[in-house]
Amino acid sequence: MTVILIDTSTLIRFYKNELDEKTEGALRKGISGISIMTYFEIIRWLLKVHRANERPYFIQRMQETFDIIPLSLAICEHAAQIAHSDSFSTADALIYATALENGIKLMTSDTDLKGKPGVIFAPRRNRTPVSDAQ
Repeated sequence: MTVILIDTSTLIRFYKNELDEKTEGALRKGISGISIMTYFEIIRWLLKVHRANERPYFIQRMQETFDIIPLSLAICEHAAQIAHSDSFSTADALIYATALENGIKLMTSDTDLKGKPGVIFAPRRNRTPVSDAQ
């Protein structure tokens, strides 16, 4: 059973070793899930940063590590309301609505979601970030 939904921004920072140690530890211990939207965005990110050759590894890792939560009509309707009222992107609204509709917390590094009900903000580690090109 999923107890926390991991947002795309947090998952990318996790893979790039950019999360603070407390957040990284919580992520490793928790029973985590991702939205199908995050699954899509991670694959798109790999293509964007020219790491498509790593795609099979990341796909396998995501499928083995996380519950992947599909979209539903209720999630889509809630996301439309969120996108309209908060001016969120479609992706952010879908991911946030996925957490809300499933009654679980959302862990994100996205400052647009910081302070929203049900959101755990995942700060960046205080060090020089790893480049996407590496």
